[in-house]
Amino acid sequence: MGSLRHLAVRSTGAVAIVILCFLATSGVVFLLWRPAAPHADSIRIVDATYGGNCAAASGAPRSNFVKRGNATASVMQSCENTDLYCPYIVDRLLLGDPAAGCDKDFEANWRCGRDQAVHQIKLQPEAHGRIAWLGCPETTP
Repeated sequence: MGSLRHLAVRSTGAVAIVILCFLATSGVVFLLWRPAAPHADSIRIVDATYGGNCAAASGAPRSNFVKRGNATASVMQSCENTDLYCPYIVDRLLLGDPAAGCDKDFEANWRCGRDQAVHQIKLQPEAHGRIAWLGCPETTP
């Protein structure tokens, strides 16, 4: 009788381990133990512009293609839904050169989680090769 009880306990433990492994691999554990508000303080990109200072520059070159928001997709790809801080490296090779011959600035605007306040960073010309630090302040529970 004692060995039957021992076998039942070992079998139950083995079944529990198999079930936990299945749940972990199927993602159910993540759904059960995830934070109540995922991305509550995450960065939400509003827009980003590279070379905005060149858009209306007097004597601007003919090849001036600066449009507000021209860097939004790139910044979103790097920083959207990241928590706390995101270093974005301004790269002319990635963003293109919207106004040849003009030293370009960089500006990014974002929100933190559900907060409607817009945060902003501006890098003075020439912004190529510099880091824009986007961030959301930590909240205390």
